[in-house]
Amino acid sequence: MNQLALNDLCRDFNLSKEKSELLASRLQERGYLESETKVTYFRNRSKQFEQYFSKTDDFCYCNNVNAMFAAFGENHNSDEWRIFIDGSKYSVKAVLLHKGNKEPSIPIGHSTKVKETYETMKELLKLIDYSSCNWKICCDLNVVAILTGLQGGYTKYSCFLCLWDSRADEKHFTQREWPKRNDHVVGKSNVLKTALVEKKQRYFSNIAHKTRANEKFCQSFSKKSGK
Repeated sequence: MNQLALNDLCRDFNLSKEKSELLASRLQERGYLESETKVTYFRNRSKQFEQYFSKTDDFCYCNNVNAMFAAFGENHNSDEWRIFIDGSKYSVKAVLLHKGNKEPSIPIGHSTKVKETYETMKELLKLIDYSSCNWKICCDLNVVAILTGLQGGYTKYSCFLCLWDSRADEKHFTQREWPKRNDHVVGKSNVLKTALVEKKQRYFSNIAHKTRANEKFCQSFSKKSGK
């Protein structure tokens, strides 16, 4: 087995550096590797890409997306990629997703020291130089609200698409159409801060909410069954 075949095998099994080296060592002991194949190759397999990533006190991020794509041997076309941004109380991440799922996903920003807030998203977009790429942003409702600059919590106008009134209980089951949220004025209709991205650049992804809904369903099912 030559080096390329061994690399493909480790990638197919999704092995870490340590496990890849362990597998290569076992194969070498049994004589399955060619003499030119290096067992220690995996120790530095990511070294050529380290120059395209930087660290701050809170973030690890890609400092040059175009150069990183060039290192992959690919041309970066922002129209063919979307950036998925998600976060929680403990972490934030940003991943590039290919539109047709023909290319693997590429993580370009990550932190385990911050939570999803307006200031965090603003810093993340600045670090990855979002303004020069302008990918379409794929995210859940929480991140959409943050990127839009809406006030958090139980507010009167919480929707980023229309002026749905959460306090008008008597209209929730009778009124089907609500005025569109056409303007974005700070201090009006629960807009707390300036929007971080243009309206046309963001859209809601229901992947995360489907996952959470399935988790809640399974939890309720477990309680009902007494398990």
